[in-house]
Amino acid sequence: MKIKLIIIILLTGSSYFSQTSAERFTVSSGGGETFDGSGNSYMYDIGGVVVNTTTTVGNINLTQGFEQSNYELSDIFIFNPPNAFSPDGDGVNDTWVLPLPPALINTIDLVIFNRWGDEIARIENYNNMDNIWDGTYKISGEPVTNGTYFYIAETTEINRKFSGWVQVVR
Repeated sequence: MKIKLIIIILLTGSSYFSQTSAERFTVSSGGGETFDGSGNSYMYDIGGVVVNTTTTVGNINLTQGFEQSNYELSDIFIFNPPNAFSPDGDGVNDTWVLPLPPALINTIDLVIFNRWGDEIARIENYNNMDNIWDGTYKISGEPVTNGTYFYIAETTEINRKFSGWVQVVR
């Protein structure tokens, strides 16, 4: 014999809220908060707007709002360097040029490792001109062999680390 137990919970209630007028506020990029006379607060800062309107109906607080994520260089910067270069002295792709926005030039510290995890090069303040990896061992200046090398790029400017690989083709 099967017994079925059915529990029904019925919650009823209603609330009504309507907005009958709109006010305009001018905000600056300096950030801050503005209040109007009806209890609404408008908060904003550099990089995003937060609007939080709260109205009390009886003992119920109705809140509506939206938030945009903060705009930061770290959010929009995608580190996607070329995965190969050919340091063979022909004047084409002889150095590993990283796609760096102007704000990050001279802020990247790069460490290159071979497949066994040995550090073969360390370049501080990478700038794609004179601080750049040219496919050599930094201690001896000898060219590295063809193959895959691994890197860790770190910038304190946006407090990020990137890692990946690059193929040296001679």
